[in-house]
Amino acid sequence: LSTRAWILCLADLSGIDVFKNTGVYTLLLIFQKKDPEVATAPKATLVVCRDFVEQALQSVLDGVEIERPAFSVYEVEQDYFEAKHWTVVSKSALAIETKLSRFPKLKEFLEIRQGFVTGADDVFIRNREDVAVDEIEVYAQYLHDREMSAYTVPSEVPRVVFYPFIDGEPLTEEALQERFPQTWAYLVANRGILESRSGVPENNWWKPNRSRPNRMLRPKIVTPYLTISPRFALDLKGDYAVSRSPILYAKGTVGNEKDLLTYFVGIMNSSVGFWYIANHSHKYKHGYAKLELKTLGETPVPSLAESPLLVKRMIELVDKRLVSDGSQAIELEREIDSVAELLYDLDQDERRLLKFDE
Repeated sequence: LSTRAWILCLADLSGIDVFKNTGVYTLLLIFQKKDPEVATAPKATLVVCRDFVEQALQSVLDGVEIERPAFSVYEVEQDYFEAKHWTVVSKSALAIETKLSRFPKLKEFLEIRQGFVTGADDVFIRNREDVAVDEIEVYAQYLHDREMSAYTVPSEVPRVVFYPFIDGEPLTEEALQERFPQTWAYLVANRGILESRSGVPENNWWKPNRSRPNRMLRPKIVTPYLTISPRFALDLKGDYAVSRSPILYAKGTVGNEKDLLTYFVGIMNSSVGFWYIANHSHKYKHGYAKLELKTLGETPVPSLAESPLLVKRMIELVDKRLVSDGSQAIELEREIDSVAELLYDLDQDERRLLKFDE
């Protein structure tokens, strides 16, 4: 579009309930076919609106630039739209966006993948109490998005998911029947449902579609697929399996796995880290951000080699946060925010602007 047309106005109205009781991402886009005889391209007006939409759009009509907590209206050159992805932020946030974009990407340090896909969650995900104690070995603890919180995973969860692997090796149908007869009987009782899944080979009717054996039960960071606030949690023991939501684990050549995950869970839960993630994610009703794998991978992050003393401090603070709660946890999160701002090299004005833009 930007190669054939001039963008005249792009108004992000995702924070406005334009169509009642729907979860659509609403924007106003005005563009005009380029005129080869016009040498100077017109400027485009960008609008970020959280409230007072009438005043914001009237400012566009009046040609007035304005910056308020409820909305921001300002002009940019057409080269703003040459980027592969268009991200609309307030004018005050543009400088921060530019500064952050110079940092390396999260995908350079972590593998970012999706949780398991069973194709029949109602069958494969079960209440723990419904599974025989001597057959729990073939199940993994299931962590639902609603059970995820910032930094820490729960000590226990009420549900488990069928996970046909023993010590990382796939379980055969014969071994399942012999060693786990009650689970086999349960699967046979639901065979009709399991066989109705599309794309499942006939001899694999009893298996989940994709269980992710090489990446699931390992030290990792988990996060909900949809969230309104940072809820990146550290599963250092690799106890939990998650469905469809992103999982992040260390690449094989980047150093100490525990320190790496601890450091990045602090960065992504920090105000500045999540501010960038939320700004670059698709928005849903009530301000929920959809955390897609590609978006997370492109998130700029300070390298562990950037400032060793600050990196060490971040790891220490997150370690303390993992075993704290209440007012102590809140104070530690403030300190984590401060260290993240230093790692991102934000000055005092940029920190104030960041808080203004949240």
